[in-house]
Order: sequence, then C-alpha cells, then structure tokens
Amino acid sequence: MILEAALIASLASECAPNVEVSTMQALITQESSRNPYAIGVVDAPLISQPTSKEEAMEAVEVLLEAGANISLGLGQINYRNLKNLNMTVSDAFEYCPNIKAADHILSSCFARAEKEGQGGQEALKSALSCYYSNNFTTGLKREKSFGDTSYVERIAKTHERLVPGIQFSSNEVQEKKEPKPQKDIGDSAVTNHNSWDVFKEF
Repeated sequence: MILEAALIASLASECAPNVEVSTMQALITQESSRNPYAIGVVDAPLISQPTSKEEAMEAVEVLLEAGANISLGLGQINYRNLKNLNMTVSDAFEYCPNIKAADHILSSCFARAEKEGQGGQEALKSALSCYYSNNFTTGLKREKSFGDTSYVERIAKTHERLVPGIQFSSNEVQEKKEPKPQKDIGDSAVTNHNSWDVFKEF
C-alpha cells in the first residue's frame, strides 16, 4: 500500500510540527516508499512487503521470534526505540503516531547537532545521519549497496524530485507574452539577384 504524496504532505504538516514538511516528505519517501506497513530488516530485506496492518503485525511477530532487527512503518521506527517513544508495534503502523515519532527523533538529532556548534543545513545533514544511524557520520558515508551514495545524498535527491513550495509573492507574478512564431529560414532568406545572373552567383 502506497500513500499519495499529497496525503504524506498533509500528515507531515499535522503530525510533525518540528520538521519542515518537504523534509519529512523526503525522509518518509526514502525510508518506506510511503508504505505505512513497510518493515525494514537489517541485513535481510523482506522479499515482499505487507499490504495491510494485519499482515504487518503477523510478520513482526515472526521476525522478532527469529531475533531480527527491524524498523517499522512510514518513518521506519526501529523496534528497539518503541518503548522509549511510548509506542506499541500497533502504533508504529498508524500514520500519525509513526510520523510523530519520526519528528521526535529527527528534531532531537537536530538539537544534538546544534549543541555541538553546528547550524542550518550542516546541522540538518548531521541530524539526518543521526536519524539513520544514531551518529553524525555514518549517514554521510557512501554505500556500494546503494549505488555508491550516502543516506543523506539519497534524502537530498528525493527532496529534489518534490514540487517546491511557493517562495514568490503575488506582486512578482507577471503576464508572459506569447513568443512570436519563427519564420521558416528557407522562406525568409530570399536574396534578389540581377536578371542577368543566371546562376545566381552575384
């Protein structure tokens, strides 16, 4: 099940008050491909992803019995973090609770980066790395299994594909004139020759 991008934007606006909407959109798209029932398994990806909450809950039970390290839902919240986030496995497969958890983790990572003297976009890069690996460096390392790109690079590329927000005022909107049709060069490039110039060389 894949949620529409517009719904993700709406949910991000409602459930992630500390993170800019397009950043959360990009993170969710990268983490789960917008599948609210996605399950990530470290070092052993699932052959097929659940298509319902019931399937997801059953898959989690089997994976945990096998000792798997798993992440859940839209923001791929790691199972080991659920207790600290006051969440259940069921909560992790609900849209807003999962995004709220992602918001909490990313904003906490951002605050940690700021405490270390980072700011702005550099702090955001570190925060995204922290979201991915709980440190400021792993998410910036290129991975051969992902086309020699880093996690933060992949987030940035996903963000670039989103339609940007409006950053112009109504006063900056001007009517554009239709371009004039181009004349055919063959028709316009006619040269007059003297009547005696049979071969039109002069």
